[in-house]
Amino acid sequence: MFSSNGTISQFTTVSNPHGFTGKAFLESLPERSQLKLPGAKSVVTPKQVHGIDFCELEGFATPEVVPECDALLCPYNPEEPRGIAIAIYTADCVPILIIGKSYAAVLHAGWRGMASGIIQNVLGKIREREPESLLNVLIGPCAQAGAYETGQEVVKALEPYVCYREGSESGKYLTDLSSTASKIINLYGPVALHNSGVCTITNSNWHSYRRDGARSGRNLSYLIV
Repeated sequence: MFSSNGTISQFTTVSNPHGFTGKAFLESLPERSQLKLPGAKSVVTPKQVHGIDFCELEGFATPEVVPECDALLCPYNPEEPRGIAIAIYTADCVPILIIGKSYAAVLHAGWRGMASGIIQNVLGKIREREPESLLNVLIGPCAQAGAYETGQEVVKALEPYVCYREGSESGKYLTDLSSTASKIINLYGPVALHNSGVCTITNSNWHSYRRDGARSGRNLSYLIV
């Protein structure tokens, strides 16, 4: 069951501790440096740049510095969890959590990163190491199709995977980022794909840059490995 109330939410079909947090959680923190998550000894977040690069976390130590990237990938053993949370921030972009047999990843996919191949980069690397394993893939709260109006340049950039319909006026389109992401993800099956269906723009419990502009906060998506 996925809850859209802006607090830590969990999918009961996946055993790894994970979730998506909105206003109710993050606004209670005086500073991001004080971020703590239930069950996590430490939290690792990248400096996100709307790009296509990912950072691999190796070993058991928490890195002090993570390079600029938009995804974190790490090995994990479900029998011996390290208690490290890998996390990314979003505010309308698509947060994606991936749990494989022995690798896990979190990634931030805005339309630019999605058009440039961030999803393919991360899933391609996982499939090099886990060619046939079932991947649990979770798409969290993001701008949904009914509220995310874009110009033709976004639609063209996301071809051939883009899902959209006509917008309110000529040259405008309601672009469905989560369905577009799903089409790309399904190329790397077998996958068990879960979509929250929560729209950050229309649901005020979640931060949205499209709705609130520069004063918008950020939502957090994480996996504890």
